[in-house]
Parts: sequence; C-alpha cells; structure tokens
Amino acid sequence: MFVRTIWGFVLLLTVCTPIFAGTVDDYQTRAQRVEREYDLPAAVALMVELQSCVIENPSDESFMTLARVALLVELRRMEYETTDADPRNKRLLGRTIDDAAKVGHDALKKVPNVSEKWRMQADLFGTMIRSKYKGNKYGGEMDKATERARKMDPNNASAIVTECKRLLFATKGHGGDVPAALEMLLLYCPRADANLA
Repeated sequence: MFVRTIWGFVLLLTVCTPIFAGTVDDYQTRAQRVEREYDLPAAVALMVELQSCVIENPSDESFMTLARVALLVELRRMEYETTDADPRNKRLLGRTIDDAAKVGHDALKKVPNVSEKWRMQADLFGTMIRSKYKGNKYGGEMDKATERARKMDPNNASAIVTECKRLLFATKGHGGDVPAALEMLLLYCPRADANLA
C-alpha cells in the first residue's frame, strides 16, 4: 500500500511539474504548436495535463488557456466527420468531443465577462453539433454566445469567424448560406482576397 502511495505521488508530480516549471505562456506556446501541427494526441494530452494542474495555479489566464486547449480537441471533429467508422466508435468519438467541450465550458465559468470568453463558449457549443438533434439542442446557445461576444467587441475577428461557421457548414435547409458567409467575412476582413466571393 505504501509503495502504491509513493508511486501515485511520483506520477502526480510528473504530470503536474510543468505547471510549476513553466508558465501559462509556456502552455499557450504549446497550444499554438499543437494547433499549427494539427496534433490531436498532443491536444488531448495537453488538455489532460492542464486540467489536472490548473487547480494548483488558478488564474484567468490559466482557465482561458484550458478552454483554448479544449477547443483544440475540436480536431477530433474533423476525424468524426471524415471517418466511416463503426457507429459505436463514432459515438465514442462524439462523447470524447462533448467531454472536451464540457472541460472548456467549466473553465470559462471561472473567467470574467470578456468577448473572447463568449466566442470560445460559442465554438465549444459548435463542436457539440453533429446532428439535427444536437443542432436544435445547442444551436441557439451557440448563437447567443456569439451575439454576446460580438456585442462586447464588434471587432473580435474570431467572433466574426464563429458567426460565419453556421452559415458555412449548415445545409441550406438548416440556415446554411455560403455566399452570405463569404460576404460577411469580406465585409469585416477587407484585406481578404476578393476572389473568395
């Protein structure tokens, strides 16, 4: 029993050491690298590491970073959409996505009211929409969070992109409108290539 306790403590130190050795900036840098490289296993590992350790170093920055990393698990969404896996495996993958979104939502509850909080909240709801049922369940929440983000900072480029996601990815029958999305992006991002329209 004593040996198990010692090994558990050693494992805990091993997992949590980076939060003490590094800074939130280190985690943000790692998150940027994971996003740039589309490294799903690293995103999941980083989320677990941050989730385990953020309790020891609570701050607005650390909770925002945890939410950002939870959003990186959205990379799983691409896997979900492109795989022809067994339905049971697809359900498991969907649960993994929803679990990451819950981690992000929980982290954002501890962050002050800023535009980026609500933009990430909207994107987390977006990751959970994978069917008509889920669209009905989370679509309104995504829209409300996006609207709050845009009201708080009309120039938040990430919130503008989030607002366009439903137009870009939903079918026409569910409000999808690619030309309208591109028009909105070009309106708010005047340097964007006009050939997109």
